[in-house]
Amino acid sequence: MDRFKAIETFIAAARAENFAAAGRRLRLSRAMVSRQISELESHLGARLFNRTTRDVSLTFAGRRYLAVCSQFLSDLASEEAQIADLKTNLHGVLRFVSARSFGEIHMARAIAEFREHNPELVIEMELAAGTKTPIQLHQNGFDLGICISHPANPATVPTKIAAFEWLLCASPKYLDKHAPITTLNHIASHDALINPIQTTHGAWLFNDGVDAVSVKLKVAIAITNYLALRKIVIGGAGLCILPSFCIREDLKNGRLVHVLPQYASSHGEVTAVYPHYEHVPAKVRKFTKFLRSRFHGTF
Repeated sequence: MDRFKAIETFIAAARAENFAAAGRRLRLSRAMVSRQISELESHLGARLFNRTTRDVSLTFAGRRYLAVCSQFLSDLASEEAQIADLKTNLHGVLRFVSARSFGEIHMARAIAEFREHNPELVIEMELAAGTKTPIQLHQNGFDLGICISHPANPATVPTKIAAFEWLLCASPKYLDKHAPITTLNHIASHDALINPIQTTHGAWLFNDGVDAVSVKLKVAIAITNYLALRKIVIGGAGLCILPSFCIREDLKNGRLVHVLPQYASSHGEVTAVYPHYEHVPAKVRKFTKFLRSRFHGTF
């Protein structure tokens, strides 16, 4: 008995619930399908199908064996594809959408570097608001999306690229003009710059090490773009919570100051999100792996 062939025949018959239909798909006679499945049942010592004159249905053992065999073939196909990728140059078009703030700061150089190693690949990146990146990737023709929030969508698969922190910050210019900010209560009297998509209730949430503390804000400016907010904060307009991947250089060179660092705001993840393919295309797998390696750790 060719066990692998018998398993393939079993899966086809189980999905079609008909030996003749499975035979047509596999270009085998109904008798050959029946024979291969009988040999497989003899090998296993268990009946896989309940047979009638017109149709067949899986037994309990058959349902269990189908689940195991389907997973085995899926894993095998995935491994074969990855092995083939080792000797295959990527080609075609890789089209993805990225959160504008992360894409503008970090992805431009990343895609140039990736294409340097894959010169036959055409890369297209579209920038969008952070909340627009986990969009319906199937309908919009994107191979993947780079997000700064985890999409609650069962039709997509997220892969963590890097971690970052949300940091309360201000410019030295702003801090010099105002009384020292030493407690969370002081925040309420200051001008707050917010992204209304992220700050939906006019309050910021902090953790004092024990409890979550909500601070009501005096909102001065609201903009749905972190790069624009960063510029305004550097100009001295007020306090703002920004993602660390946007401001790490500003903190290093003193353009911005991390305010109340003893109070944690929250953590976030940069994720690559792609449609729920049965077998992820090589270009998506390799690009995601490259991004994980390039942006490993925390911003």
